Amino acid sequence: MEGHVVKMGAVWDRTTKFLRANSGAVLTISALAIFLPTVVGTVLQAALAGDDPTSTSAAGGIVSLITTIISMLGQIALVALAIDATLGTSGAFSVAGRRLLPVIGVSILVSLIFLLLFLPFIVILFGSGVDWAALQAGDASAMPEMAGGMGLFLGLYTVVLIPVIFWLAARFSVIMPVVVWERLGVGAIGRTFRLTKGYALKIVGVFILFLIVFIVAGLAIGGVFGAIFALTTDGVQGLTVGGILMAIIMGLLTVVFTVIYTVFLTKLYKSLIEETEPAAVFE
Repeated sequence: MEGHVVKMGAVWDRTTKFLRANSGAVLTISALAIFLPTVVGTVLQAALAGDDPTSTSAAGGIVSLITTIISMLGQIALVALAIDATLGTSGAFSVAGRRLLPVIGVSILVSLIFLLLFLPFIVILFGSGVDWAALQAGDASAMPEMAGGMGLFLGLYTVVLIPVIFWLAARFSVIMPVVVWERLGVGAIGRTFRLTKGYALKIVGVFILFLIVFIVAGLAIGGVFGAIFALTTDGVQGLTVGGILMAIIMGLLTVVFTVIYTVFLTKLYKSLIEETEPAAVFE
């Protein structure tokens, strides 16, 4: 294995080549399982908005859960297609249907691992008597006053936590392809750590680049179109034509980012396999 190096530029080339060659299938999958759920979910949440924050939050949570699961199905289909383009749209969705529950299970486990990193924040805030309802509503005064030592600890912990989160995200980056194609469950965690060994910094660099592009594009598009649509709604709350158009535009942005991000990580997975296990065959 020594001397074999996966180059991110080469992975990007494989990503763009795949997208050009399979644009029809990619568009079908992303439209049905990513774009539509995103837009419909956003519109439904706006339509369900009411005076009761508790019921609105509960309804919004249910809608968000459903759309997330459907979008995850779309991502799994993209992973399957990016590994084996001969599957086609129906074959990719067939694989997605079979691997959806394992992917959800592993995703929950990985989320719990990340949640543990935030445990000190949760414990300290609970101990300080924070008003969670007010904090959720965006009331900054809900944050309690903390002793200087406690505030300093949280500040230092945050400085350490940010690079740890990026490092872990890089090590988990190919976990979905592993779960989907290698049919692993919990064992996918160890597998993805072995595959990404020595590549964490390179993957973090890609993550940061994706993040910057997505944030800048989101702010630019959201700012321009948001201002235009705000003028047409005249402060009306709930479901509006401007809100629907904004949901469509942001849905398109989400699709572009999700498709490129998912396919890139899948091609990274294939490259890591091919470089470290030359005898491996994708079938």
